[in-house]
Amino acid sequence: MRDSGVAGASGPPVIPRSGALPTAGGYGAGVLSIDLPLWGFLGRALLYAFGIALVILAPWAGTGFYRWAVSRLHVPGRPNLAFTGQVGELWWVFVLLGLSGYAGAYDDYHEGRDPAGITTQDPELMKRFDPVAGGRRLANYLSVLTLETQTIARACGKSHVHNLEPEDLVALTVESAAMAGVPLAGTNWIPGAERASGE
Repeated sequence: MRDSGVAGASGPPVIPRSGALPTAGGYGAGVLSIDLPLWGFLGRALLYAFGIALVILAPWAGTGFYRWAVSRLHVPGRPNLAFTGQVGELWWVFVLLGLSGYAGAYDDYHEGRDPAGITTQDPELMKRFDPVAGGRRLANYLSVLTLETQTIARACGKSHVHNLEPEDLVALTVESAAMAGVPLAGTNWIPGAERASGE
């Protein structure tokens, strides 16, 4: 059985059994779960969809929906997990999401005419997709993704992928540090943070 961490790994990550999380390195003890009451979820999902469709209400509908959903998410080792996004910070995300529904988002995929033959029921288009080759490409993608994650962990001086921490995230340019709100590599300086804090 192969490990998804850095030390001695050479293959794709181990896929845990349904409902279980990997426990390598002492992480993941417990089960990831979400408690969504049917009628509460249905009502909030309809309100979210309605808010996104009206665009102007999208920021309030989106932040309210995610705050409610994340509060019902149970993540092992994260008892205080919460969605802390505010309407004033995220309004543009939800407005763009709402506008994307009106800005030509309708294409061949929505009509069931996927030219690659993956998401279609048209027999002629389905002939274009080879499921065996597609499976190999997906396995290759996941393998490369795992190797790149291991390389990032090694570059951060970590012996295992599970040892990565939020403090390991830094930016390489001043612009990306300012946009992402993370420190510039080799410093504790976050460009623009002093203006946001009122200094």
